Amino acid sequence: MNRQWMILAFGLALLGDWLLWGQKAGPGWVIWVSAYLAGTIDAGRRLERPFPLWTLWLWAAAWALAASQFLYAGKVVVCLGPPLCLLTTGLAVYHSLALRSTLESLGSSPIWSLSSWLESNQAALQQLPSGQVGSWGNVLRAIPVVGLFGVLLMAADPAFLRFWQDALAHFWEGLGRGARVLVLGSLASGLFWQACWREAKPVQSWTQPSSWGLSLGLTNLLFASFLALQGRYLFQGQAPPGMSLAQYARHGFFELFLVAVLVVLWLTHMHQREQGKPLNRQAALLVILSFGLTLSSALRMAIYIENFGLTLTRAYVLACLGGIVVTLGWMLSVCLVCRSAAWLQARLWLTGLVCLAVTGLTNLEGWVAATNLARREVDYGYLQGLSSDILGQLGSSAEQRKVRQIILQREGSPRDWREWRWGRPHSCAASFSP
Repeated sequence: MNRQWMILAFGLALLGDWLLWGQKAGPGWVIWVSAYLAGTIDAGRRLERPFPLWTLWLWAAAWALAASQFLYAGKVVVCLGPPLCLLTTGLAVYHSLALRSTLESLGSSPIWSLSSWLESNQAALQQLPSGQVGSWGNVLRAIPVVGLFGVLLMAADPAFLRFWQDALAHFWEGLGRGARVLVLGSLASGLFWQACWREAKPVQSWTQPSSWGLSLGLTNLLFASFLALQGRYLFQGQAPPGMSLAQYARHGFFELFLVAVLVVLWLTHMHQREQGKPLNRQAALLVILSFGLTLSSALRMAIYIENFGLTLTRAYVLACLGGIVVTLGWMLSVCLVCRSAAWLQARLWLTGLVCLAVTGLTNLEGWVAATNLARREVDYGYLQGLSSDILGQLGSSAEQRKVRQIILQREGSPRDWREWRWGRPHSCAASFSP
């Protein structure tokens, strides 16, 4: 049975190397994730393991991250999509096969541990057949015989000689591919080994409880005073004397964004220290006030975009604000109800993966282009640096036709079907529109 998982793992590694290596985008990731899903379902059926329904969220996130590389060509999608897709697929495989795997065990998956990976790979590699002394002697005796006949056949047929010359010319490329398949196959077999022969167990908190009452009370007073000032100025669309509303909005956005992130980290640490006990009302009040800070950040960014335009960085910051709102919702839940630390960690991980997957399926660059093109003054130099995802937003003016031509020349044509992307035919068609 173990060798069957080894064959499956190395088969998936070979498929991944053929579909994905050296490719910018295309349907390869979708096929690869689908193949892993099929292999996991087959392994679960052979092991008679029930398929946990909650892992559908992981598989959906993995497929969405794979599909984003098939749909769009944005720099963030191309750079962050592959590692996130690998991570999410590994989690989905493990928790689909592990014994009694629950959502609470997501934050303590053994695949996060390097020692666990090394142990799994060693156990998986032991399943490979080892050569015997006699078999190696037979190989040494066969080399001169096969070499002699090979030389004679190559002398007899020029086409046969050309075939082996081409094969030797690509020797190092083939050696590199073999090394990649060996590494990826070993990692995949280690993942299957962990999933099939280990039981998922959430890690319990080990620190002692402590009191945060004074810190929470003072922080709540600070946040409440800040929001009271926001109600006087920002929430009413005004600015303090001596500043424009755009300057006022621009001045403190990233500071407020950092404050919201630190609140989430602080409350998460506090919940772990309290060993899953429900946090007091002051912590719940802090979460509610943090919602107000997030609203202030969103309003500041909206005013900033209205006056200075939308960039891709600002679009991703807005997406992060949406993730923070969902995270604060989980924090409010643990403040009111007794939840374990594993319960919170698992949902934070799942929320992060799902939010990243949804962001990947959103054409943010197209939204950036549409927002900027609607402005009176358009920065065409900035639009030229974006990907072909914006071509559907470009019109027929001379400046926009120039931007379209520059983007198409930079990205070039697909080398084969593995680089075909959903938006590419529309992009090419758009380039010939009057």
